[in-house]
Amino acid sequence: MEDRCLTCGLALERGERSDFWIGAYVFNLVAGEVLAIGIPIVWMIASSPHQPWTAIEIVAAALCVVLPFLFFPFSRTLWLAWDLSFRPIEPGDTGRLADVNAPRRLEEK
Repeated sequence: MEDRCLTCGLALERGERSDFWIGAYVFNLVAGEVLAIGIPIVWMIASSPHQPWTAIEIVAAALCVVLPFLFFPFSRTLWLAWDLSFRPIEPGDTGRLADVNAPRRLEEK
């Protein structure tokens, strides 16, 4: 993963090297496992009264393993967005732009 956003220059690591991403790992695990159990539950309800139990068990086990890996990049981005909502941008967080919300000016040649 890049150190800074390529568009706005926002630092993707906001000071805490090891502890900051623990929240992203937890978010990833919880979201992945909630989806991994929710999808089979919906499948069981939709296919009742004759559920294909073997297929449901295989799909549920596969989802428990695969979803956290697929969701990982999104969980880091969502965790950063959540962190920004509680802890606004600080002076060391931006690189190229002083204000990420400011309109961009076209540079003269």
